[in-house]
Amino acid sequence: MIHNIYILQRDGMCVLHRKYGSLEADEDLVSGFLSALTSFGKTISGKDVESVILGDKKFVSIPSEHLIFVSYCDKEDEVRNMLANIREDFINSYGSLQGWNGERSGFEGFLVKLDKIVGSKGNEGIFNFSETEEILNNLKEGKVSAKEATDRILEYYLKKSHENKGEQ
Repeated sequence: MIHNIYILQRDGMCVLHRKYGSLEADEDLVSGFLSALTSFGKTISGKDVESVILGDKKFVSIPSEHLIFVSYCDKEDEVRNMLANIREDFINSYGSLQGWNGERSGFEGFLVKLDKIVGSKGNEGIFNFSETEEILNNLKEGKVSAKEATDRILEYYLKKSHENKGEQ
């Protein structure tokens, strides 16, 4: 089973993350770890890390010039062809992201393609990342106070929580 898909820059910034299964970890932390591991492997062997096995799970990666495409999946899963398809579709849609400004919300449209390639619908989670990201960016830019940002995020969380309960 595929648990997570990550698209990250070689410097460790997470471009896109989609959860399909069990891994509960901050995508930026995971991306930084994978990027550091890839960099270390390239320094030692001159080649990119292809996989890292962690018990009954593994990270499998396929690089491009500026990006790394990673699947966290069960140890026995064969995901290289799928990752190659994700890489091809993403680069055809968005390019290599050299000089990317860090804004993630522009990639939301790719989630539908990603779900189709993976063959499963990813977990939306309770938060819409772009919605909360916008609130936090407004806070960083001084457009809203910390109290207002907190209130808006809490309001959004409570609304989504209520909607999710209604779907059950």
